[in-house]
Amino acid sequence: MIFPFLSLRVEQLPQVPRDTVRRRQATARGRRQIGPPLLGGVGAGTRSWAKRDDDRVIQEVNQTIKSSAAPAGAYYNRANIFYGTRDYDQAIKYYNQAIKLQLDNAEALNQRCGARAIVGELKAALEDCNAALDLKPNNASALDYRGMAYLKLGQPDQALVDYDEALKLRPNSPAALYGRGVAKLMKGDIAASNADFEVAKEIKPSIAEEFTKVGVQAKPKSFF
Repeated sequence: MIFPFLSLRVEQLPQVPRDTVRRRQATARGRRQIGPPLLGGVGAGTRSWAKRDDDRVIQEVNQTIKSSAAPAGAYYNRANIFYGTRDYDQAIKYYNQAIKLQLDNAEALNQRCGARAIVGELKAALEDCNAALDLKPNNASALDYRGMAYLKLGQPDQALVDYDEALKLRPNSPAALYGRGVAKLMKGDIAASNADFEVAKEIKPSIAEEFTKVGVQAKPKSFF
């Protein structure tokens, strides 16, 4: 899912040197999100990511956007930078532009779903995830993000279905495991939820903190 544990795919842009593209892709792959990646994935990177040598990447993307015919990928890449620094409102703004230019951009729809879920635009997030899944049915990240939206809507049954499906595609996803644990806890299944939490934390010790940062806390049934 940006959440920060999802990795964001960076599209190649025109007028950008090939070695720069490779460096950008390597950086994105190393920046696992929860999501988004889930929380792209849950949201993901830190400001140090953008403030390292990626200021140059930002400049390149900005220069491309200034052109008279900026491609959808330029706006998508710019949105990913904002997502990685947790500026979700700006990320949504640029995902909007990417999707306007390319309506079937499943990656942009998926990431906008994650950003919208994080900021609380839950119905819009569901629409984006549904559209992304229509385009790419086996998209574990979109299932993670939609599961998060359902958790925030107080619908653990639907969230459980999505996390189960996500885990079929990514059995060791800490985001899906922890999200499923939250859904089970909301349903009152404490033993099963604790089992998922334990495995998720073994894989990614900071996973609970990442969920908290995007507004999802593990609370028993009595809280809902």
